[in-house]
Amino acid sequence: MEYNWTVSTGLVLYYPFDGDASNQSNVDNPSNYDGTETTVSYVGGMKGQALKMDPNETDSKVDLANTSDVMSRAEAYTIALWFREDQVITGTNPGKFLIDFRSSTAGCESYHGASASLTTCCSGVDGSGTKVLSDCSSVSSTFMPEGAWHHLILRYAGTSTTYGDGADIEIYMDGILQTSIPNIDGALVFAGTQNDLTIGGATTNYYVDELEIHNRVYTDEEQCTQLIGGTWDGGGGGCTLPAPEPMLYYSFDNSTAVNEGGYGSAYDMDATTVNYVTGVSSMGMQFAGTGSVAATIYDTDLLFGTSDQYTIGLWVYEDSIVNGADLIDYRVHNTSSTNSGGCESYHGASGTAITTCCDGDDVYSDCQTFSFTAGQWHHVLYHYEGTSTNPGEGGPLLIYVDGVLAATFTNPDSEVIFSAHTLQDMVFGKDSATFIIDELKVYNYIFDEPSRCTEVMGGTWTGSACTYP
Repeated sequence: MEYNWTVSTGLVLYYPFDGDASNQSNVDNPSNYDGTETTVSYVGGMKGQALKMDPNETDSKVDLANTSDVMSRAEAYTIALWFREDQVITGTNPGKFLIDFRSSTAGCESYHGASASLTTCCSGVDGSGTKVLSDCSSVSSTFMPEGAWHHLILRYAGTSTTYGDGADIEIYMDGILQTSIPNIDGALVFAGTQNDLTIGGATTNYYVDELEIHNRVYTDEEQCTQLIGGTWDGGGGGCTLPAPEPMLYYSFDNSTAVNEGGYGSAYDMDATTVNYVTGVSSMGMQFAGTGSVAATIYDTDLLFGTSDQYTIGLWVYEDSIVNGADLIDYRVHNTSSTNSGGCESYHGASGTAITTCCDGDDVYSDCQTFSFTAGQWHHVLYHYEGTSTNPGEGGPLLIYVDGVLAATFTNPDSEVIFSAHTLQDMVFGKDSATFIIDELKVYNYIFDEPSRCTEVMGGTWTGSACTYP
């Protein structure tokens, strides 16, 4: 059914940012509201892909066409989006913009000024178009830690488009009302004189995903379940946020190696010398032990250069140890020690330990081992925490086995281990390996201990420990 937003209430504009800035709502002529991109890219997001600003550019942004017209015809509005910053970049007022549709008379803007707090400023007009409201309020950085996805809502519950019937601008962070901008005269913030909406601008490093503009407001519970996609606890627990989707996810169920993550079928495995057997969850993939590569995920060399944080998790089983067998490899190791990157995990020539070697993009190269017992399932998780993709802003890589820290690559000079164009495609099962793997997940995101248990391992967190599946 054709959506007619002039008489219906609900979703007006929707930008999932799955590879472009097109409007995906059912409004008439939806492409009229597509975005124009300036030095941005698309990476793994909260759901599917996300818009990524380039911190090395002075004006990385997306301009959304004709949105000022859309955001002026209703009495109430909700603007909702997911955002993330792995390292906050501050600036002078008006600073580093997240969103901006504020003109000299109407609209709002949210940005970092001189501090890491997120400041929102709004203006509104009276019936003659004269500005009568101009005020700001901030959400403390305490409520939006770096490196995590956060959900922002601007809520404007006007009762008509007549001056005097405007409303306060309420600012929600992660489902909780954090602050508001009072509008005691009922000025019109969405008056038609505001600017079209822009995401980014100046030098920023925001990730932005799932931008929605609605011509109505919602209850706290509706915001949680419908806009955030979370779980509502009516007993006072508020909104439990969802976890981000993996970029790559291979369950191997139905005896296939298709990617069920946000990057879709372009990253299906080329799995030619494998068998499908009982896994830790339904089916798993077993390497056939032929001596050649068992499976390849093509173009991961490009995928791994787009973000500064990564989690790779998988369940692993061996009936018996095969010396020299390779589990996973996306490492480029040049003897000159430059233009290298990535990691490789394998059995050495003797012993049951698995050795992992990792390289940085300059001179860093190190190997660590962790014990591995045949005849039982183990969960192996790689946790990489850089601060940007620029040289010298990488970070340590940690390996967890069955939820316990088993190896640490300190990377003292903070070289970039996941560097664009210095990794090979991710391959599995070289050198006669007979590993069984299951529930392989790749995120451009890192998790705390409870979330590593529940989201990556598929276990149950008891409050102090992980119960494995």
